[in-house]
Amino acid sequence: MTPVTPESLFTATRADVPRHDRARDPSWEQTWTDRAGRLLGWLTLVDLATPIDGRVTESPAYVAGDALESDGSPP
Repeated sequence: MTPVTPESLFTATRADVPRHDRARDPSWEQTWTDRAGRLLGWLTLVDLATPIDGRVTESPAYVAGDALESDGSPP
């Protein structure tokens, strides 16, 4: 499973950002990358995502909550 970072999530969903959000915020790309990071953090809280190294860092990467072995290593 490929880890997901806030940057890769934003890249995958960039085309879906509403036009009005792009128009009203000159730094909309950073805003939406930050939102992607917060979403991944929330997914961690409900066990739908797991930080790869087991902790949230400045640039975390996540996998699906059940994608890691019980010891935290990739399958």
